[in-house]
Amino acid sequence: MREKILLTDNTALIIGSQNLTTTSLLENRELSLALDTAIAPDLIAAVESTFDADFAAVPRSSPPARTPPSSRPSSVTLRR
Repeated sequence: MREKILLTDNTALIIGSQNLTTTSLLENRELSLALDTAIAPDLIAAVESTFDADFAAVPRSSPPARTPPSSRPSSVTLRR
């Protein structure tokens, strides 16, 4: 299973296999757990800590340079 997380305000956690697509949410057989700090405060704190450490470890780079409008391909008009 490839799990995904949704951590909200460090108080609520949903962890599961769903993608946020109609098919995944309505047609596929998926599994998720919804937890909050009343049920699992240590788990939520651990997920928050891991996320913060992973996010801090991502190398920061400049955004890619934008292509000047004059060098972009011209638009194409399709006619019937």
